[in-house]
Amino acid sequence: MQLNFTAVRNVPVFPVTNRQPGKTKPVISEENTAKLANRKVKWLILALCTVFFSLLAHTGYSQKLTLSFKNAPLATVLHKIEKQTDYQFLFFDSDLKQAKAVTIEVNNTDLKKVLQQCFEGQPYTYKIVDKTIVIKLSKAPTKLPANTDSTISIKGRLINGSGEPITGASIQLLKTKAGTVSDDLGNFKIPSVSDKAVVIINALGYAPVTMQLFSGHFHVTLIR
Repeated sequence: MQLNFTAVRNVPVFPVTNRQPGKTKPVISEENTAKLANRKVKWLILALCTVFFSLLAHTGYSQKLTLSFKNAPLATVLHKIEKQTDYQFLFFDSDLKQAKAVTIEVNNTDLKKVLQQCFEGQPYTYKIVDKTIVIKLSKAPTKLPANTDSTISIKGRLINGSGEPITGASIQLLKTKAGTVSDDLGNFKIPSVSDKAVVIINALGYAPVTMQLFSGHFHVTLIR
């Protein structure tokens, strides 16, 4: 028995699917796909930020300490804080000599509150940089005395526009009226006067001059 086969070409092949009649497969555009991906990324970033700040809160001021000291050196208390936390203190040993004794009794208390109690009334300021607590001496305000005037000596020489000395000129303090007269070389001196003193210089044939002189030696030129 002889079998004859005939080759069939260009016959379309249709895939077999379980799609129900009347229902079409939804088409997702590239734009919608991008929006969906961006939304997922945003949610992922939000979740990571939440975890990060949660860990930060547990490793920062929220660290709990239990301390019990009575009139203890500040250095001893700080050393105990270092043992119970992952913070370290930075300071000069010479500065810490001015510290007052510390009395503190806390149980399971935040680091922030503990530091406030330890440094209350102390001559220090502190700043937290990462995991380091930097301690510095407070700068005491400078108190000025009620009377800030100091005593100086006024010396000078009077000359004219040609550089010639002016003799016999009157140099008088404006406030006290005390003063002196320039000598043959035009020199004058007024000892022990206020550093805020104002003088009036009068010489025959020249315009009067009113000025404040400071400690030292001055050349004053008078004009006609």
